[in-house]
Amino acid sequence: MEGNDLLSGQGGGMSPAQGQSPAVSVVIAAFNAERTIAETLGSIAAQTCRDFEVIVVDDGSTDRTAELVGDSAAGFPQLVCIGQANRGQPAARNRGIAAARGRYVAFVDADDLWMPEKLERQVGYFDAHPEAGLVYSDAEVFDGASGRTLCRVSDKCRLHEGDVLEQLLLKSFIPSPTPMVRREVFGEVGLFDESRELAIGEDWNMWLRIAEHRSIAVVREPLARVRLHDRSMMRSSNADAIYESRRRIVEQTIARKPDLLKGIKSRVLCDLANSAGLRHLKLGNNRGARRMFAKAVREQPWDFHTYLHMASTCLPSVLLSSMSQWREAK
Repeated sequence: MEGNDLLSGQGGGMSPAQGQSPAVSVVIAAFNAERTIAETLGSIAAQTCRDFEVIVVDDGSTDRTAELVGDSAAGFPQLVCIGQANRGQPAARNRGIAAARGRYVAFVDADDLWMPEKLERQVGYFDAHPEAGLVYSDAEVFDGASGRTLCRVSDKCRLHEGDVLEQLLLKSFIPSPTPMVRREVFGEVGLFDESRELAIGEDWNMWLRIAEHRSIAVVREPLARVRLHDRSMMRSSNADAIYESRRRIVEQTIARKPDLLKGIKSRVLCDLANSAGLRHLKLGNNRGARRMFAKAVREQPWDFHTYLHMASTCLPSVLLSSMSQWREAK
C-alpha cells in the first residue's frame, strides 16, 4: 500500500465512540513481519483496556504483512494500516505519531508481545502521575524459536525512575516494547531521529531526549515479552555499526547537557567499546575485539575488566564459546 491507503476495522467492547479520541494510540512499525505480526496483534487485541487505536505503519514490506494486518482488524476497537515506501523504523514510527489521536502513544515492534494488563496499568499510572512524561515496565525475554522465557529484564539491570538521564546514558534499561509516552511530549522533544548515522539505537536516543525534560516512571511488573532472535543472524560487522551509532548518540546527549553529563563520558564510551568488543569476540572476530578493547582502555585505562576482556582474545575459540554459553546459562 502507498500513501493514504488504509485498512480499518471496528471491534466490540469498550471502544472509543465514533469521532472521539482514544486514550492510547498504539504504533507498530512493520517491515516484512508476516511471521510474527499476527501474534503481536493478538496480544494487543487481548488488552483489558479497550480505549485504544492501533496504527500499523507498513514500511515497504514485500511479504503478506499488510494482508495479515487487514485480516486481524475485526478484533480491535479501531485499527489502521498505513503503507509507505521503505524508510526505516524511525520514519515509520514518526508516521504513526503523526496519525495518532490518543493522549498517550505506546510503541511495540512487530515481533514482540504485550501482557493483557499492559495498557490498563500504564494508563492508570499516567492518570495518577501527571508529572511523568514516559512510563515503561519490566519485561520478559523469550526465545523466538521455542517460546521459552529466558529471564526478566530486571534480572540483568536495574530499572530506574524519576530523573534518570545520567543512569539512562550509562545503560539503556528501558525494554523496547514497554514505553508509553504522553503525546504532548513529542512537541517538546521532537520526533525520532531519521538520520542514517543514528539508525541503531534510535529508541534509546528518544528516551534520553525525553529524560532531559520529563520524569520517567516504571511499572515493576513484566507487561511485555521481548523476542530474542537467533543469535546466528548477528554479523560481526554489526558491532562496529552499533558502536558508532551509539557513540554519536552519547556525544549529542552530552553536548546538550555538558554540566551534568561530561563527568561520565569516558565511562559511557568505555562501556560501549567493551560491549562492541565482546560482540566481536562472541562471533570469533578476535582482531575486531582487540581493536574495540583498545578503545575502551584509552577511555578508562584503569578499568580492570577491559584487560580481562583483552586477555580473553588469546584463548582458543572453543573455550571462549563454552565460557559464553556458561555465562548465558547463569
